[in-house]
Amino acid sequence: MNEAVSRYNIEVEHSDCMLLYNALTDKLFPVSFKDYAVVETLLEHLPEFEKL
Repeated sequence: MNEAVSRYNIEVEHSDCMLLYNALTDKLFPVSFKDYAVVETLLEHLPEFEKL
């Protein structure tokens, strides 16, 4: 992603997945690369997605 959706969200590539960390909630969420591609696409088009 080019722009952060939230300043509290951090994305780190791990050996077999993406690690999504939220500093506000102190939660770590592993996401497969395949699922992350979908999440990334949705976040890149968030204004259009929110309208739906």
